[in-house]
Amino acid sequence: MLNPKNLASLAGMAVLVTLALAESSTSGATTASGTSSNALFTATLPSDPPAPVLTAGSTTASVGDVFTVPISIANVQGLTSFQFDLTFNPAVVQALSFTDIGTDFANAASTGGGFLTGITGFTDNTTGILSGVADSMSGLTTGTGLAPSGVLADVTFRAVTVGSTALTLSDAFLTDAGVPLNGNFSLVNGEVSVVPEPSTFILLVSALVGSGILLYRRRHRG
Repeated sequence: MLNPKNLASLAGMAVLVTLALAESSTSGATTASGTSSNALFTATLPSDPPAPVLTAGSTTASVGDVFTVPISIANVQGLTSFQFDLTFNPAVVQALSFTDIGTDFANAASTGGGFLTGITGFTDNTTGILSGVADSMSGLTTGTGLAPSGVLADVTFRAVTVGSTALTLSDAFLTDAGVPLNGNFSLVNGEVSVVPEPSTFILLVSALVGSGILLYRRRHRG
């Protein structure tokens, strides 16, 4: 049985530990450290994983080019479904198609013994929006979904005219590790810059060079 002196000593140690405890944020964990009259200790506590990030890609294209922009995800534990809207300037680019066939999302479904239920969505090149682009996995037997990152869908555009347009994500919905995520993640928008087609650029440079030579000759004739 502990005598009163021992109990007082233990209580004093607990007070010292409580007063000396300090927390500092480190990469991927929280470290708690403290001291007592008899020992120095350090303990690593679990921390929350980083939130998922849904990203629209960015690229540069020439007028008339057909190109693909990926929609990707990061920091997921087992993504099994997704949905998003994507807006763009239809005067600069026009959307031709979207698919998740051949993406990391499709590969994760196949590797896990499952399959894709089939991508859905609508294209409006008048106002410039892909709405309700969505798909999910079914029949998984060995896998848990896409993790930790990868491409969900590829969107194909045609560059219409010189300019730039944001690719803005909105109304997104994800299911990760069996948990529906409605806004508990970040959205990163993309951008497409459209430049003159190479032949047009060469003609423009040639015209400028020709004008410069002609002006030079006129000045020196005078």
